[in-house]
Amino acid sequence: MSSEVTNSEILEAIGVFSNKVEVRLDGVDKRLDSVDKHLDGVDKRLDGVDKRLDGVDKRLERMETKLDRALYTELTALEGRVRALEHKIGVNN
Repeated sequence: MSSEVTNSEILEAIGVFSNKVEVRLDGVDKRLDSVDKHLDGVDKRLDGVDKRLDGVDKRLERMETKLDRALYTELTALEGRVRALEHKIGVNN
């Protein structure tokens, strides 16, 4: 009963270990590919959200411009009415 290990047994053990490592690495590669695909989907969704937000920003800018114009028009009209009232009651600026 010899406890010596032969070169062929060592090579066989290395081969088995190598195969197990390769199988695990293949599994990791598949998982990484799946993660990459998932991240691509997330990137596409974020791009869509970004485009929608750009659209919202543009609409808000247009609304702000319209509101500024409307407020200026109202201010001008009110200034005229205040001047007329001041003149009517005799208040001078």
